[in-house]
Amino acid sequence: MADRMVATKVSPKFSISPPIVQGESLGKNISDRQISAWNIGGWADREIRVLEIENALILHNGLVLRSDGTIVPESARNFSNDTIEKACSEFSALYASANRLDKATLLCSRPGGICYGHILVEIMGSAWVGHQMVADKSWALLAGTRPGIFELYRQIANYSGMNDVEFLNIGTSPTVVSKVYIVDGFAITGEYVSPLLKEFSQSIIDGMGDLAESEKTRKLFVARKPQDGRNINNHEEVQSFLASQGYETIYPEDLDWNEQVRCFREATHIVGVMGSALSTTMFCKPGTRLLLLTPPEMLDTFFWRIAAICRLNYQELRVKTLDSVRSKETGRPLDKDVYVDLELLSDWIFSSQA
Repeated sequence: MADRMVATKVSPKFSISPPIVQGESLGKNISDRQISAWNIGGWADREIRVLEIENALILHNGLVLRSDGTIVPESARNFSNDTIEKACSEFSALYASANRLDKATLLCSRPGGICYGHILVEIMGSAWVGHQMVADKSWALLAGTRPGIFELYRQIANYSGMNDVEFLNIGTSPTVVSKVYIVDGFAITGEYVSPLLKEFSQSIIDGMGDLAESEKTRKLFVARKPQDGRNINNHEEVQSFLASQGYETIYPEDLDWNEQVRCFREATHIVGVMGSALSTTMFCKPGTRLLLLTPPEMLDTFFWRIAAICRLNYQELRVKTLDSVRSKETGRPLDKDVYVDLELLSDWIFSSQA
């Protein structure tokens, strides 16, 4: 049976301006692409669709194949050609041996399903808009992730009002599902996220009760732990200066998720090294000032787009990088430590308080 489109919704147009960027020059290998991405100007109205596929095979990270062995292209955007070709070549054996789930489900799985930013913004944002679009709630949300991470999925679903449907987790097991809904168009990794993200974030804030009315304010220095990579080489110096300006240091992974949301919601100013923990800026109040400490070689528009949608004051300070124990272990340039120029940091701190 052919895929069936069961619902559509307009993702409204929005404009976006290039950010203010100071510090080191962009790396030569990303400069043209980064500047081009920053100058896109915005996005026109586009369509979000919910597709229905029957008797579909769901593989790890949400790759979906129809019962005839063909790929559902809307599920395949972030997979390599090799992964797709391998899945197609092994389809018959996978389909025959897969677990069976006789239930309608809405898929909450895609590559990056263990990365906080992808989970919060792209996976659960898509699920939330799909939940709004499919009126009949006789289906279940369906994730494919580690048990520990699944608890985060469940918290996001509950706080955002999706607690009227069951939430299942198939882990990494190939599973044939009698009916699966796929939300297409809310987010495209590295390119786009719908401005409906703001409504999604507000639904979570409302779901946390008194947080929506909180008048407490704070300034945050969002720190990283050594095992995370991309640490600040002169951390003590930076932390001491920020503390003198009224900033409190937090390590997000040490906080319950609802406490992370509360901290970011109450923040008027946030400083942190660019990384997935800063996805929580989607809960900040309009006008919150953000300074993201960013390696020169880091090509990214994700946090800038969140800031534009949520009407935050976003700036980047491109900072020097230094080899670290972590980067030597992984060979990843983005695991290098960063060095923050205190003079440039203080310029932003004092100007942001004006």
